[in-house]
Amino acid sequence: MLDERDDSINDGWFFVNMNGFDPYVPNRLQLHDYPSSYHNGAGGLNFADGHSEIKRWSDPRTNPRHREGWHLATGGTLTPGNVDVVGCRKRPPAGSEMRRPSHDG
Repeated sequence: MLDERDDSINDGWFFVNMNGFDPYVPNRLQLHDYPSSYHNGAGGLNFADGHSEIKRWSDPRTNPRHREGWHLATGGTLTPGNVDVVGCRKRPPAGSEMRRPSHDG
């Protein structure tokens, strides 16, 4: 679980589109929701085993400038090469089954 930015909240969960992790199409990485950065550019993550971490976001597209009264677009913003999105891929939720696309004819 992680904190979502107040100007990104549009439903009851945080969503990262995993379809962009095809090594043959690396420019399809997408952000659908934006993580919080309330801790000096970092956000809190909580894991099923009970531990938590503070993660500083590295890519400026993950942490755009906050503007009062403005809501971020949350429908799939392309962010090619975004290391933060790649990091979310490396830390999937417990019990989720991650499958890579098959390119074997």
